[in-house]
Amino acid sequence: MKFTGKSEEIAQKLVDLFKNGSPASTLANVFLQGSGKHCDGYSWTNRLLVVMAGYTDSMGYKQWQTKGRTVKKGEKALQILAPLACKGKKKDKQGNEQGYTFIRGFRSVNVFGFEQTEGKDISFESKDNEHLSSLPLLDVAETWGIDVGSYNGKSAHAAGYFEPTALVIRLGVKNLSTWLHELVHASDFRLGNLSMEGYTKDKESKAESEIVAEFGGCILAHALGLEEKADDGGCWEYIQRYIGGSNTPVAEAAYKLINRTCKAVDHILESQAVSPDSQTT
Repeated sequence: MKFTGKSEEIAQKLVDLFKNGSPASTLANVFLQGSGKHCDGYSWTNRLLVVMAGYTDSMGYKQWQTKGRTVKKGEKALQILAPLACKGKKKDKQGNEQGYTFIRGFRSVNVFGFEQTEGKDISFESKDNEHLSSLPLLDVAETWGIDVGSYNGKSAHAAGYFEPTALVIRLGVKNLSTWLHELVHASDFRLGNLSMEGYTKDKESKAESEIVAEFGGCILAHALGLEEKADDGGCWEYIQRYIGGSNTPVAEAAYKLINRTCKAVDHILESQAVSPDSQTT
């Protein structure tokens, strides 16, 4: 089953819409509450370190004890970074002295993953599990071996992420566009077009990957008949943010990556067509 024609048709219509500037207002974020994990309050980088190490959650040695669990003998700690906050004073334009807080560096902190501990059982079931289980194309992620979960998006100040090393997608908001964005990232990675080395070290590569994910998620929503949740305006603003101060119009940036984007969308739709859950008897 081929979807190329449909995805390209939708993509071209969106490009034409973007030529006229921001097509609509951005949908507001509806934050997920997460699963009550301690590491939900970690920084973005530290949370990824925990996920990449294969742990469900992490805490310090004594923190686990307060939860009724102890670190198993012989387990080695995972190091994360904690900011060193300092307080200072400065004068404003009127000469009044004001206090402020600044980060002067970081220190390493030893933590242990949930899987490195034993003792009292702890449930990490998401408070928004019903929302996660109702996501369209969830069967595609499952077929690809991707674990989908949630975290407290409001405290993390991030909408979601895809981590290819651990094969996980984590969502911090209920917006459908965020879910589809991360799923397109996963598809782009499976097709060999998303390089994590390039993403982390090359600014242009990262920008292109983000444009593909956002543009692709918008196309995917339209392809599924979910136009009201496609967030065309948010897509336009997102791409505009990633092209930064360049003179490249949003429509041109999207059109440049239209082939790569449509391939990622088609790979998702084709995977849905052959996944076990989509078969009928």
